Amino acid sequence: MSLPVLLNEPLCAIQRQCEFLVRDEHLYREAAVTDDPVRRLVLAQIAQISPFQQIKTRKKKPFNPMLGETFEMVTEHYRFVGEKVYHRPQQVTAYCLEGESYKLQMYQSGNPKFMLNGGKGKLCIEMNGCRDLYFKKYDEHCSFMHPKFMIKNLIWGGNFPDVGGNLTAINHKTGEKVLM
Repeated sequence: MSLPVLLNEPLCAIQRQCEFLVRDEHLYREAAVTDDPVRRLVLAQIAQISPFQQIKTRKKKPFNPMLGETFEMVTEHYRFVGEKVYHRPQQVTAYCLEGESYKLQMYQSGNPKFMLNGGKGKLCIEMNGCRDLYFKKYDEHCSFMHPKFMIKNLIWGGNFPDVGGNLTAINHKTGEKVLM
């Protein structure tokens, strides 16, 4: 099924993910030099959840990248590289955001399920994959697990996105966890 171009954003999904990740990249930099491991984990968690606020205002769908399509963005503070690495049966995309003192590596694939939801329609996307953050100075590895993403009222009424469930962060070196 194809959508009219008017319903799409004029960029691909990899570029949009780059925008989401680098929006609060300064929090990763701040976390990478913070000596308190709890504060480090909380700052990284905030950087992980902050893109969810953009979902409410950016309702247009980005274009699907082609297999092997890459996007790179380099600034004085970070380097972002993303690539669509697998297409069938599910799309898998890999990303790397690297600063001077941290490295965020992730791959993700969505598992979409359509439900009628009382005749209004709902698309529930469960994100599979991993997000791993390495702090070079402290030799720490943190992992993030993301909640489900839903788009409600697809058929009738104004559609709106919603995030359900918990966002969990774990510091594997210290054993500390953050649950939001």
